[in-house]
Amino acid sequence: MMGLVLAAGLALPAMAQEMTATTRAYGRVVAFPLAEGFVGAYENEADGSYLLEFVPQGESVEEWSQMITLSAAEGLARNLPEPLDVASTIGAGFREACPETFWGSDEGTQEVSGAEAAHLVMFSCGNAGGYSESALILVAVAGADVFTLQWAARGEAASGQTLPGMAEWRPRGEALLSLRLCPVVEGEEAPYPSCLE
Repeated sequence: MMGLVLAAGLALPAMAQEMTATTRAYGRVVAFPLAEGFVGAYENEADGSYLLEFVPQGESVEEWSQMITLSAAEGLARNLPEPLDVASTIGAGFREACPETFWGSDEGTQEVSGAEAAHLVMFSCGNAGGYSESALILVAVAGADVFTLQWAARGEAASGQTLPGMAEWRPRGEALLSLRLCPVVEGEEAPYPSCLE
């Protein structure tokens, strides 16, 4: 495991933020704001794939109402250099899980600190096996590696497409777009202050 660190003191408009999550993954320091009340629930690195998941306190990776997930895929950009191609692959998984209630939205190209290219998408399943699930997903390419930062939420199942309420999703998108991909500074230890400036 790579080692998650939380540093205090970041604030975003329209969303209370108390902590910044920082970790190292594939030659980068990754930093992003962590919503109040979220705690680390799972971290794993194996075979060029890194995963870090947060859920609201008292919930688990099996039973959750919301989840913030950071993933990194070492070398994936050699095969899928465009963030939208990666996002489309993720969207295909959503569509397969709920072909009758799938909804998707392309939120466009984004600017992300330290990334050569980034794209934001949103996917939703009205019924994903007894509940609805929506996810806002930021895909960022840095060198040969691909990083995703996702904010997912579950709710009651619906018989048709579930269109997420953008008033609650807008601040979540702002938080995702605060993602920073920073070079590793020789000798610098967690919480990696050079990536928090």
